[in-house]
Amino acid sequence: MNYTLSLPEEVTSGKHARLLLERALDYRLEPIRGKPGPLKQTALYLPPVIEARIQSHSDADQWDQSELMRRLICAALKEGSPAAKYEPAGWNRNRVQDEMVAILKRATASHQIALLEGSTGIGKSRVIARGVMELGSNKRIGVFGPTLQVVYHLAKALLDVSATARKRKRPQTVLSIGKRNFVDSAKVEVILETLDVANPMAAKKIRAWCDADGPPTTPTTKKLHELTHEPVTWLVDDLVNIEPDLPATSLACDETTKPCPGLDSYLRCKADLDDADVIFSTHAMLCISTLRIHAAQPGVFPTFDAIFIDEAQDLESAMANVAGNDVSLRHLSAALRKGAEAEHIPGRLWSRLDAALEQCRQSLDRMDGDCIIYPGHEDEHPQFAKVCEDAGAVARLLAKIKNKEGVTDAWFAQIRQWRQALEQVISGDYTVSISYSRVLRLPSLSVGPSYLRHYFKTLWENVGGAGLLSATLYAQKGHEDFSAWWIRRNLCVPKDRYLEAPPFVAPWIYSTPMVFLPSERTAVVLARPETESQERFDQWHEQVALTVKRIAKAAAGGTLVLCNSYEEIRELSSRLASLHETRLIDQGPNESIARIKNTFVEMARKGIRPIWLATGGAWTGLDLTDEGVTEPTEDNLLTDLVIVRIPLGRSRSVAHQIRVEKLGLEEEFFAAAFLLRQGIGRLIRREGVENRKLWFLDGRILLKGARGATYSNMAAILQLYPKKSVIS
Repeated sequence: MNYTLSLPEEVTSGKHARLLLERALDYRLEPIRGKPGPLKQTALYLPPVIEARIQSHSDADQWDQSELMRRLICAALKEGSPAAKYEPAGWNRNRVQDEMVAILKRATASHQIALLEGSTGIGKSRVIARGVMELGSNKRIGVFGPTLQVVYHLAKALLDVSATARKRKRPQTVLSIGKRNFVDSAKVEVILETLDVANPMAAKKIRAWCDADGPPTTPTTKKLHELTHEPVTWLVDDLVNIEPDLPATSLACDETTKPCPGLDSYLRCKADLDDADVIFSTHAMLCISTLRIHAAQPGVFPTFDAIFIDEAQDLESAMANVAGNDVSLRHLSAALRKGAEAEHIPGRLWSRLDAALEQCRQSLDRMDGDCIIYPGHEDEHPQFAKVCEDAGAVARLLAKIKNKEGVTDAWFAQIRQWRQALEQVISGDYTVSISYSRVLRLPSLSVGPSYLRHYFKTLWENVGGAGLLSATLYAQKGHEDFSAWWIRRNLCVPKDRYLEAPPFVAPWIYSTPMVFLPSERTAVVLARPETESQERFDQWHEQVALTVKRIAKAAAGGTLVLCNSYEEIRELSSRLASLHETRLIDQGPNESIARIKNTFVEMARKGIRPIWLATGGAWTGLDLTDEGVTEPTEDNLLTDLVIVRIPLGRSRSVAHQIRVEKLGLEEEFFAAAFLLRQGIGRLIRREGVENRKLWFLDGRILLKGARGATYSNMAAILQLYPKKSVIS
C-alpha cells in the first residue's frame, strides 16, 4: 500500500524510509516523537509483509498506522546507521542473539529469506542452534556449512544448546555427508600390508580401531554420537586422528568401493534422512541436491521448511564449483608426468598425452588473449574451433587411464575431473573463459553455466524460509551504509522474499587492533605495480619482504601474511630465506590448510613465533585462536596479520567473470572489498585479546584523484577501525 508521511529531512527517499522502518521493527525499537526540525512529505510503498508487521505491533492501538510508522522511522534515525552497533553502549550478546533468533523464526514463519551479518564473538552457531531448537520439532530444518569441520562445529552447538533447554526435546538429527568421508576397509588392508613391515606400531593401532568397529576418536566426532539417531562410525577423520601420516584421500570410499562397514555407515545416514527433523550437511551437498532437482531428478534431501546456511558468502562459489570446472594445462601436464613416473600410465599413452597437450597449448597460444566464449557464439572466436579439436583429443586419451590397483584415488579423481572439464569445453553447452598468467602467459580454462540464477531460483522455490548468516555478508556501494545488496544479488534472493537486518557487530572487533597503513613515503614503494616491468615487480617484492621481516621481528606472537597467489609466496619466500630454518612456513599448492595450521600451532607452543605465508582458504575459514589458554590476554598464537595487497582477481568462476564483463571492473572491486573483509576477520576471534596488529601494505588506497577513488571501498573498510598508525 502507498503512504505519504511527514518525515525529517534526513530521510532522503521513500526507499530510505522503508529501510528505516524495517530496521525499527527488526530491532524492536520504541516509537518516539522525533527531534524538532523541518519536515517534508515523503511517499513510500509498503509490501504486505511489512504492513502486517505494523498492524500487529504492540503499539498499534495507541496511534493510527501512519503516526506509528512515522514514530518508528524517527526511532531508527535516532538509533543511527549500522555503525552505531559497533559502539559498546549498544552491545549485549544475549540481546543480539535473541534478536537474530527472532529474525530466523520470522523468516521461517513468513517464508522469507533472512540475511544476517553477525561478527565473530556473537555466537552465530549458537543462534542457529537456538533457531533449530525452537523450530525443529514442528519444522524440518537443514543446517549447512562450507566444510565438514564447520558442520561439526554447528552440530556441537546444537548439543550445547539442547543440554540447557530443559523444556524442549532435542529434535531427531541426521548428519548427511559424502561417501568420501567414510573409510573403505579394502584400502586400509592394502596400506596395512606395507605398514606391518615399515611401522608395526602404527599398523597395530589401525587394526585395533578397525576391530572396534571404527569408533570416534576426536572430541568433535565423539560428540556427534550424542547428537545423531544412529552412531556415525568409520569416519576418515577418526582414523587419520590415530595415525596422522595416513593419506586421507587414499582411505575413502568412492564409486568403486565394495560393501564394507564404512559404506554401511554412509548408507545408514542416508536411510535416516526422511525421518529426520534436522539435517546437517555441507554447501556442496545442498548444491548437488539443487542441481538434481533442477534437472527434474530426485534431490539428495527431503523438502525443507527452512534452511540455515552458515558462511553464506561461500554458497555462490560452491554452486559454481558443482556446476562447472577449471583446468590448467600446466597442472594437468605435471600430474600426468607424476602418474607416468609412478607407472599409473603406460609409457606409450603418456607420450601421446604429452604430444596432445602440447598441441592444445599451441592452439591456445593462437587465441587473442583473455576471452569469454558463450554457447552459440563460437564463431566470434575462429581460433576456438581448433582449441576444441585439440582439447577433445586430450579428453579421449585421458579416458584411457584406468583406476587400477596402486593408483591413488586423489590422483585419479583429479584426472577424471579435468577430463570432465575438457568434455564440457567441447560440448558447446557451457560458457568457456580462457585466461593467461601475467608473465609467462600460461593458459587456464574455466567452464560452467553462464548464470547461476536458474539454480538459485530452484533452490529458493524448494525451501520454505531461509537464514543466510556470516560474519561478512555486507558490502558498501558508493556512500551508502554497508548492506547485503551484493550477496543478495549474487545468490539471486527474490526481492519479495528477502529480509535484511542491520549488521550485528561486537564492538571489540573494531576497537581491539591497531591498524598500520603506509605513510605517504612508503605508499609508492609498497603499492603493487600496475606495469609489466619485471624489474619493478622485483623491487616491490623486495620492499614487501623487508617490511614483513621487520613486522615479524617485533611481533608478540605468530604472523599470518595473506598473499594473492603462490607465485607471490615463492617470491617473498626466496627473499626471507634466513627465516626458513626457524620461523617461516610457506604454503604450497594443494597443501592442506588444516595440516599447516597444526604446524603453526605446534611451533607457537614451543615458543617459536611462526610466520605463515598463506593464500587460498586461509583468507576465509581460518581460525588461529589458541584454545589451550582460557585467559584471552595470554592468547598470542596470532598477533600480527599482514595484507600484502588488495585481493583483486581472486574469483575465477565463469559467473563472476561474466558479471565483470557485463557490469565493468567495478564488480571486481566489490568482490575484492568483500574478500578483504573476510581476510581481516582472521585477526580478532575472541574478546579480550591484546597485542593485535593489522598491517595493510598496499599503498594504492592512498592514491589521490581518479586512481585512488577506484579503491574507495577498501579504504572505507579500514576507516571503521579507530586506532591507526603508519608504516614508516
